Amino acid sequence: MVRAAPSTEHAGDLKAMKDERQRKKEQAARELEERRKSLAKRPLAPLIPHPNDISPALSQIVEAPSSTQTESSPRSKTADPTRSMYARSSQSVHIG
Repeated sequence: MVRAAPSTEHAGDLKAMKDERQRKKEQAARELEERRKSLAKRPLAPLIPHPNDISPALSQIVEAPSSTQTESSPRSKTADPTRSMYARSSQSVHIG
């Protein structure tokens, strides 16, 4: 029985693997393109308009308020603003 040299055998395996990989890539590309076309025909989500396509009157409705953080109080009106929320209280609880 005559066998091919190991390097020739290995090269054949590599060629087969390369061909198989290429075939799978092409098949995946075809499936992806079919899926893209299918979704383009029947979109599941409503079209999201580009910001430039929205009318100016509508954009004024959704604008953020013009007040800044410094105008509003940082904490509750009853909280002492000079005391840290992590400061220890003068009362201590003893269990025992």
